[in-house]
Amino acid sequence: ATNAGNLARTGYSFAGWNTAADGSGTGYAEGASYTVDSHLTLYAKWAADTYTVNYDANNATSGTAPEVQTKTHGVDLILATNAGNLARTGYSFAGWNTAADGSGTGYAEGASYTVDSYLTLYAKWTADTYTVSYHANNATSGTAPEAQTKTHNVHLTIATNSGELARAGYSFAGWNTEADGSGVNYPQGAVYWLNADLTLYAKWAANTYTVNYHANNATSGSPPAAQTKTHGVDLILASNTGNLARMGDAFAGWNTAADGSGTDYAEGAAFTNDTDVTLYAAWIPAYQIGDIGPAGGIVFHDSNDYSDGWRYLEAAPASTEWVLKVWGGYGTLVGGTATAIGTGAANTQAIVGKLGEGDYAAKLCADLSYGGYSDWFLPSLYELDLMYQNLHLQGIGGFMSAHYWSSSESTAHYALNQHFFFALPSDDLKDNGHRVRAARAF
Repeated sequence: ATNAGNLARTGYSFAGWNTAADGSGTGYAEGASYTVDSHLTLYAKWAADTYTVNYDANNATSGTAPEVQTKTHGVDLILATNAGNLARTGYSFAGWNTAADGSGTGYAEGASYTVDSYLTLYAKWTADTYTVSYHANNATSGTAPEAQTKTHNVHLTIATNSGELARAGYSFAGWNTEADGSGVNYPQGAVYWLNADLTLYAKWAANTYTVNYHANNATSGSPPAAQTKTHGVDLILASNTGNLARMGDAFAGWNTAADGSGTDYAEGAAFTNDTDVTLYAAWIPAYQIGDIGPAGGIVFHDSNDYSDGWRYLEAAPASTEWVLKVWGGYGTLVGGTATAIGTGAANTQAIVGKLGEGDYAAKLCADLSYGGYSDWFLPSLYELDLMYQNLHLQGIGGFMSAHYWSSSESTAHYALNQHFFFALPSDDLKDNGHRVRAARAF
């Protein structure tokens, strides 16, 4: 017989007749001839339906999608793995999905597919993510923003300074890819579009301070232009470039107070304070050679310049002079002493630093306190010669026609002195006794 009665079974197709219910017996097609003389029961034979499972690479940039699979009705199908190494730049493979945009039903690799239906599975892609970290970069207060997560090909808005990062002496100036600010700048709230991890450092702009100059009652000349000091960077102060002058006085550098009661700064000195400041021209009485100096000594040199922090040299009065004093340190090389004008103070400091306590020329001068000042020193050879030329030869200062020690060393055993009659410098043994006259600079 044919299937005239339209036998049907869900999930199966009619496939003729069979002598066994499970289809394992002898099969007979519809309308076939039966020739055996025997009773017979024929069972409808059912062939399970099949369904195709297709795989779609879904914008993969490399690899291949799995081959098509066939699912038999009522029989679970083990879904394919990513055996073809599908990959997509900027994304990670995350299994399969019934929708290309990942909004459908998800299936893991190797999962069981139980639905009796045709199916297309799309490679599911999870966008890679990148971390944007923030570094306080020597901030003295506040906190850096929390790290942000950037999704592949999705623009990220860079954080603002929400944690109120601050650094003493600096202003916050956004973010930079390098701690020293030499990298790429990112303003607060800027768009970051690169697909890469990123560390952003707080960028600091050093504060600046203004140094103004004031003529302070000068009768001629002009003060230097204002200077700008950067935080943490020493500034070299201006010299008297505008030739400021005041009748009856000598220019003596700069002072933070108009009356000279503040802090003194020499021309060309390093200004280290991180603050605005006004510097006033400092004036001291103008001295002539032979005048009595501020400490009660006798002025014997005018350098006409205050760039080294002093302009005049004065010799201590005759009442302070020592007789028959050794230079000291016989056999010991102090080293580093000089003969030039302006080096006596440093020479004296070096000698005392090397030889220490004792009754010798440099130490006596360094310990002298006279006229309210204690910054006396043993003059260098050329300073001593100025005493001779400008005072002794003019009959000023009460000098004797004798040998006077200078602070200028020759060797470990000899030092230089000058005779105030023959006007000639000479070497002498350090342990010989000569006269000593102190000097000071102002």
